[in-house]
Amino acid sequence: MLRNVLDYSREIELKLSSRNINELISNKISLMSDLFKDKKIELKVDLYPDLPNVYVDKDNITQVFINIISNSIHAMPDGGTLNIRTLPLKKKDIYKGVCIEISDTGGGIPPDVEHNVFNPFFTTKDKRIGLGLPLAKKIVDYLGGSIELINKIGEGLTVIIKLPIDSLIN
Repeated sequence: MLRNVLDYSREIELKLSSRNINELISNKISLMSDLFKDKKIELKVDLYPDLPNVYVDKDNITQVFINIISNSIHAMPDGGTLNIRTLPLKKKDIYKGVCIEISDTGGGIPPDVEHNVFNPFFTTKDKRIGLGLPLAKKIVDYLGGSIELINKIGEGLTVIIKLPIDSLIN
């Protein structure tokens, strides 16, 4: 818990390198496969072939994926489906970035608290400190990207992360 507070409060140091987001996602979900089985979560993965590399900090963007996937797991205590998809962002056939969509069947976020999910220390869960999504947003913002939610009450939540190809390099 203390590590999460320290991670959120510190200035983010980026060690940018050209990375394949599909590889980073594949590596992380393979390490979590036993957890998915234990929690009765069906994993559906659709990674766009030949996705362009993006300049990211490997450790920080991996932390973003961990935080969002962890939230999804907690939202489905009786099991469910976790979908992870990547897509290229193009403008006039020129790659501009990548899009990562992580969605679950956890029922969504109650409308009366949805506006708070990116606020530090806001949580609706016992034994959680409410820094997962705020830290994810902070990291994505530092990378020049965006993060948004599509909340469908009774169905689930989709987190959409968009990252530019050039990030903060240019």
